[in-house]
Amino acid sequence: MSDVIYVATDRLMNLEETSGGIRSFTAIDTTGNGGTLFSIYLGPTNSTGSPLSMAKTPDGSVYIPIPDYNSVSACEVNKKELQKLQRGETLQLTSPLVDVRTFRIDGVPLAAATSPNGEFVYILSSGLQFISVIDANSQKIIGRIFNVGSFCRQLEVSPNGESLYALGSQGLQVIKIDESYLQRLSQEKSSSGADSAMISKISSLNAEIQKVDVAEVTKWTRALAVSQNGLLYLVNAASSTVTVLHANEPLAPATTIQVENGPVAIAVSRDGALVCTANRVAGTLSMIDAQTNDVTSISVGGDPQAVKISHDGRLAYTANYESASVSIVDLVEKKLLSTIDLDGHAAGLALLEDRASIG
Repeated sequence: MSDVIYVATDRLMNLEETSGGIRSFTAIDTTGNGGTLFSIYLGPTNSTGSPLSMAKTPDGSVYIPIPDYNSVSACEVNKKELQKLQRGETLQLTSPLVDVRTFRIDGVPLAAATSPNGEFVYILSSGLQFISVIDANSQKIIGRIFNVGSFCRQLEVSPNGESLYALGSQGLQVIKIDESYLQRLSQEKSSSGADSAMISKISSLNAEIQKVDVAEVTKWTRALAVSQNGLLYLVNAASSTVTVLHANEPLAPATTIQVENGPVAIAVSRDGALVCTANRVAGTLSMIDAQTNDVTSISVGGDPQAVKISHDGRLAYTANYESASVSIVDLVEKKLLSTIDLDGHAAGLALLEDRASIG
């Protein structure tokens, strides 16, 4: 099962394109010759061509924002049936292969992230300046965090689950989270027996929000990632650099690293030893040694918009929008292993083996 990755795809090529396109949830098998295991239609979208944030909980549910539909789709895959698909067996389904639940989200949902323990999913809405909090077990919206900066587009959770990092054109914000309060609130919502869609007043969460003034944060700062060892990485598309911050209070700039042209996504290995950027303009993957800051770059598919690193740190995957493919890179040998073609433009990634958010 660790050889399955999930991809959010836009504008399926085998359908006539009118205005915008459609967004789908696709699973691909990276073993052997690779290939698509399934593709599920989620909804229409006009936000094609932009990197997409996805989030996955430990039980395998994947949360995918549908900005033009003002919604988030929670996709829960039947893992036993997925294994049958990998083995090439005929399915005899008594329950759906993929159970999709759609959450109506006010504003334009652009980013999703999960808490380290997998209990909560955070959805960032641009324009209305808040974050919706979803209980992953009950799949109910239990509250909102208001007064988040406008035009935020990326969201990450600290390894200890105590902070959210929201990135937007006005800077970086650190949002303090009290998970014990979220757990109590979740229990109250569950005991009420009311579905989240029927709750007229969603709780306003009293979160402490701190704006961080970092010179390197501009409207071209496109992505961020947090390492287990307390470093925060910011990607600047205009200068093609990665800014490294010490994720303490206050955040302290450590260094700036030059990568190839147009980075828009970043991932950090589980042990923090390796950092990878997907460079949209150059069509490359840059691999950064976190100890020495040495950079090695290799070509992947056209217009890579998302990158993820495998749990063991040996492989990286890029979602290539223009070439409608996923590239698999050997991080030890620093070479391209294979490219898997898709029937839709790849905009976001999630790995079945871990919980990391995708963007």
